[in-house]
Amino acid sequence: ISAQYQLAICYEKGTQCELIGRDIGAAVLWYMRSASQGHPDACFRLGNLLELRPYLVETGTAGVTGTAAEWYENAAKTGTHARAMHHLSRCYREGRGGVERVDLEKAAFWCEKSAELGHAVAQFHTAQCYLQGVGVKRNTRKGVQWMRTAAEEGEYRNAAYQLGVLYARGVTMWMPREQQGEEIVEGR
Repeated sequence: ISAQYQLAICYEKGTQCELIGRDIGAAVLWYMRSASQGHPDACFRLGNLLELRPYLVETGTAGVTGTAAEWYENAAKTGTHARAMHHLSRCYREGRGGVERVDLEKAAFWCEKSAELGHAVAQFHTAQCYLQGVGVKRNTRKGVQWMRTAAEEGEYRNAAYQLGVLYARGVTMWMPREQQGEEIVEGR
C-alpha cells in the first residue's frame, strides 16, 4: 500500500524519480489503488486532486470513483488525519468537493476534530464557529479558548490578531490572569 502511495507521489510531482515524468492520470490510478486499501494519505491526496481538478472525474481518468469529500472522509475517519478533517469541513461549509448542500453542523464537527489534533487553521475556524454560533451553539468561552490555542500555536498569525481584537473589545474574563488589566501597547 505504501509503495503504491509513493509511486503515486512520483507520478504527481514528477520530481522524485528521474525515470518517471509527471503524469496526473497515472498518479490518480496509484492513489486510487492505495486509497481503496485504506491508506489515509492516499485518500487525502486523491480527495485533494479531485477537489482541485474535478475534470479527472468528468473524464473518467484512471477509473476514478467518488467525490473529494468522500475521499477526505475516508481519511478523516481514521481519526488521525487533521488535514483531511479540515478539508472535509471546508467542503461541508462551502458546499464543494461533491457535497450537494452546505451542512454547517458537519462542517463544525469536522473542523473541531481537526482542531483537537492541533491543526492551527482549524483551531481558528473552530473559534469562529463558537464565537459566531455557526454550526454549533454560540459559546464565547469556547471560542476564546480555541482562538487562544490557535494563537499560541503561532502557525496562523490571524489568530493572534483576532485574539487581540477580542481582548480589546472587553472579552477579558478568559484572559490569563497575569494579562488581565494590562493596557494594550502597540507592537507588543
